[in-house]
Amino acid sequence: MKALERVRRRGYAIDDQEIEIGVRCVGAPIFDENHQAIAAVSVSGPTSRITAPNMPEIAEHLLRCCRDISLSLGLTCQEEAAGAISLRAPLP
Repeated sequence: MKALERVRRRGYAIDDQEIEIGVRCVGAPIFDENHQAIAAVSVSGPTSRITAPNMPEIAEHLLRCCRDISLSLGLTCQEEAAGAISLRAPLP
């Protein structure tokens, strides 16, 4: 449960060689106009290219892309005007 809470808090998930040794992945959700996660986008690659220190930067770019996709699908919120839409899942 702590891992899921961490994913929700930061807005993206990481796979640090958990599925396959030598491969890392960063994934983030795509939201619809009702703020429901309807899809996800991920970036995967070898650990030589996706290093632990550059994962936050990759996640930042990924979140920006996911935000843009979500907006194109109808996501709206007050933060949109400020360009700071949070792609964190709403708490139940």
